[in-house]
Amino acid sequence: MRSFKVFNSIYIIVFLFGLVSFFGDIVYEGAKSILGQHMFFLGASAFAIGLVGGLGEFMSFAFRIFFGYLADIKKSHWVMVIIGYGLLISVSLIYFASSWEMVALFLLLERIGKAIRTPSRDFLVSVVSSKIGIGKTFGIHEFIDQLGAIIGPALLGYILLIKGYREAFLFLFIPAFLCLLLIFYTKFIYDKNVGDFPNQNISNEQFDSNGYFYLYLLSSFFIALGYSDFVIIAYHMKVNSMISDSFIPLIYSLTMLVDAIFALFFGIWYDRYGVRVIPLGLLIAIIFPFLVFSNSWGLLIMGVILWGIGKGLQESVLKAGISNFIKISGKSFGMFYFFYGLGCFLGNSVIGYLYELSVYWVMIFSFVSQLIAVFILYRLMK
Repeated sequence: MRSFKVFNSIYIIVFLFGLVSFFGDIVYEGAKSILGQHMFFLGASAFAIGLVGGLGEFMSFAFRIFFGYLADIKKSHWVMVIIGYGLLISVSLIYFASSWEMVALFLLLERIGKAIRTPSRDFLVSVVSSKIGIGKTFGIHEFIDQLGAIIGPALLGYILLIKGYREAFLFLFIPAFLCLLLIFYTKFIYDKNVGDFPNQNISNEQFDSNGYFYLYLLSSFFIALGYSDFVIIAYHMKVNSMISDSFIPLIYSLTMLVDAIFALFFGIWYDRYGVRVIPLGLLIAIIFPFLVFSNSWGLLIMGVILWGIGKGLQESVLKAGISNFIKISGKSFGMFYFFYGLGCFLGNSVIGYLYELSVYWVMIFSFVSQLIAVFILYRLMK
């Protein structure tokens, strides 16, 4: 009877964390779906958009090593989660921005919030994963999370159609506020049940924790290095007049739908087949840059679907894979996100620069970076 209660409590807590992320993604991913074209409207270049997007992701990821470590030593994981989600409010402040530089400032503030909350949130989620599997746990969380990433861009696309960019950003205050209310309820349920769960601060002794973990971090760096942010893809659609502004968020919703579905599948497959799922998933998506940066509508759709598959892999089992190499903690998640974020920053900056030279250089750079990651991952499995 107690085992049944614990099992149910796990799913309730994972669902609640997913719901928190659901509202969070309505805010951030909704904003992200229109940021590229809004910044272009305010005078930003492709390089500036790529730099801001890359810097935002870098700050989001790089600062996690500090906040993850701080949460561990201060035992303040919930404080970090609450502060981090509270900073979602900054996205709605883009309503007041009169220049692309001000837009960038508010975006970067939200990204710092992401850095504060994510290592602690992932650690708290991992604590309850023993009964259902860590891959499945993160897969379910990512699935619910990405439903917000589907709905957010769709809602903003509709608001953009009947109103404008500034009104769309102002609307995001509502889901940001709901997200903050829900996190307090989640904490109440978590604190009420967490004593029933075993400590998940474990490691898999199959690998040497030091050498193999850093190789895993290196592979994560190259994955992120070659993965262009959607703001650059949206910019490509905008400058080539491939689709109207109000429909670009719907394309992003499509990618998030694919992300959600495959995150769940990859999570289930990871618990069954282990780390080998990761390079296999990368190979499925590896040709996306040749499609999304083409001038063909049909190839673009195929490309964003593959892009979504790759994102589903990265945002679920890529972080679950940490447990194969080192103990799970706020610090270990922070280290992973630092290297991943460094790849995002450098990759998007380079991609933005290369785009202004030739879109073909973007395709080559992205493909080769991911190929290197696949090679490293296959080496780890030997």
